[in-house]
Amino acid sequence: MMNSRANVRPYNPHVLIGNWLEDRVMEEEVLNNFLDKRYSGQLASQKMTEVERMSQSLFLSCVRSSTRSARTCDVIFTNNRNRDSIWVIMHPSSHLRLEFEGTEVKIDDKVVLAHASSNKCLSVNEEHSNRSPYGREYELLCELSTGSNSSYKSPILWKFQTQSAY
Repeated sequence: MMNSRANVRPYNPHVLIGNWLEDRVMEEEVLNNFLDKRYSGQLASQKMTEVERMSQSLFLSCVRSSTRSARTCDVIFTNNRNRDSIWVIMHPSSHLRLEFEGTEVKIDDKVVLAHASSNKCLSVNEEHSNRSPYGREYELLCELSTGSNSSYKSPILWKFQTQSAY
């Protein structure tokens, strides 16, 4: 009687089994995609260094719409400092606003950022958001407050942080 294990060959990593040509083509394609992205500057690490470089001298500017009665204005980053990039930091409560005017803003205190010339508040448009390699991105705009005069809603409240929120 013959041993049934005699006909079975042991695994050898140098022997090509299965779709080895397809695996090699896929590896070469992944490498070529990486090299193409690196050459064109599309890698996430390259984008991050570009964002860090650009963020050194950018100003938040409010672009007014053509109609005077529009409730919202677009907000953009620009490298030119002009009268559209001046913002006023206000206390969220209108009752305490005069009392806290001119005082220092503490870290993690909620504040309202209002555009100086249009008096519209900076807010987040939660309806229009998209995912990116850096997380969720939201659209910023300036709008007139639709809430009560004494307090503001959550998308309008901002706070300054010393560390990343992630």
